[in-house]
Amino acid sequence: MDKITHEARLNNWKHIVEECNNRPHGVTVKQWLNDNAIFNCHFLSTQNA
Repeated sequence: MDKITHEARLNNWKHIVEECNNRPHGVTVKQWLNDNAIFNCHFLSTQNA
């Protein structure tokens, strides 16, 4: 993967993580991921990196 592609993907995931962290009170991460059609395994792999 070239540097430009890597940076674009990284920025996209940063945005997704920020949005998830700002999810409405009472909404679980799992529910937010489901509501936003984000695969849990992809999201969790970014959290563990």
